[in-house]
Amino acid sequence: MKRLAGVNSLPEWVQAESDARAIAYDGTYWTVRRYNRTAPALTPICKNPTPETVALYAFLQNFEAGQLVGAQTKFGDPTMGPGQVFAVGGDYPAIYGYEIADLRPAPGAQTLDGPNAAAIKADIESKFQQGKIISIVDHLPNFLTGGDWYDKTNNCVREIGPGGSRHAEFTAYLDKVIAFIGSLNAGGKKVPVLLRIFHEVKLPAFWWSNYRQNGAGVPYVSDEEYRAAARFAVGYMKERLSNVLFMYCQGAANGAGGNPDGSTFTSKPDDWYWSSFPGADYCDLITCDIYSNGAAPYPGTFENWPMRDGYSAASRLAQREGKPFALAECGFAYSAQLWGTSAGSSPDEQAAGTDEFWTELFLAQLRAKAIQPKFFLFWHGVTTMSTGNAQTASAATMLQDGLIQTASDVSFAEIYG
Repeated sequence: MKRLAGVNSLPEWVQAESDARAIAYDGTYWTVRRYNRTAPALTPICKNPTPETVALYAFLQNFEAGQLVGAQTKFGDPTMGPGQVFAVGGDYPAIYGYEIADLRPAPGAQTLDGPNAAAIKADIESKFQQGKIISIVDHLPNFLTGGDWYDKTNNCVREIGPGGSRHAEFTAYLDKVIAFIGSLNAGGKKVPVLLRIFHEVKLPAFWWSNYRQNGAGVPYVSDEEYRAAARFAVGYMKERLSNVLFMYCQGAANGAGGNPDGSTFTSKPDDWYWSSFPGADYCDLITCDIYSNGAAPYPGTFENWPMRDGYSAASRLAQREGKPFALAECGFAYSAQLWGTSAGSSPDEQAAGTDEFWTELFLAQLRAKAIQPKFFLFWHGVTTMSTGNAQTASAATMLQDGLIQTASDVSFAEIYG
């Protein structure tokens, strides 16, 4: 639901929506409810899903595309992620993102008994009671080396599946993740979780990436190896959890350095992107992670956006499989700025006219239905959400637009029944 003040006629975007529902005007506000609780086409793939998990999945299926806003938390810093969205847009996000790696005592550890684990659990349960949707991602440790998710010195994917040298360790780790997610409880209800594991398969970032730099002559992870690992992990977890919705996350290969040899990425067909998909029985949502660009200047139009092909392929895959589609991560950031809070854009960004990225590209394409995610989640610390940044005004305009739904626009009852 979005309440719009200061207008005496319906905004153009509402007039154009034949499926807008429950439109009312009280002399001050237009109330536009764009959600219709109908029987969902799909049920969660986890075994014996809780009523709240079923309700959340129905909500996401029926909610109109491109409205819900999420933000990734950064433990110990409330000004990041959701705090940034509030500072820029005036409201908190409807979706809160959390990180399994924050539960570990070290990035490469295989236990979830770090000093912050209890506090993170309590925060998740509190946000659920407030009516927030919970998203969790796991940047996995490398089970061969004890390194972190960026350790691409080996083919760990091959070794964690059945028969592999690290299968027992991987299974024991999954048991810990299952125990944590299964323990999330508030008000006598299990907290439903949107879970990403083995995400961004079509980016070269992680040891499980199907499309990644070779390093020291190590073979790339094959489609078959990735699918086998994903099917085992999701299959194992869905039999043991009742409060999870699994998100397959494709990623979108991008700009300069995107290819394994470091050359500039070129367009790929849908079949290339779809080749790692484990199957409809192993996901509830199909998602993609996209940023304004990789390392090259933003080109100014959706048609020239280096990540467009990957985004479009993931969206079409969701349509083919009949699954809800979402942007599990997004932001305006160059690779070097992704983890920082740089106040201001580079001269190249400014010269390219990037100050209006969120309004001229992102919001405009949402309105035109060129991109139609159920939700989009800002990663913490990206330059978009840093106040005083060149993108601040554009982000604020987008977040306050009637098409965008933040925390105050949806309620616990609407989401969870």
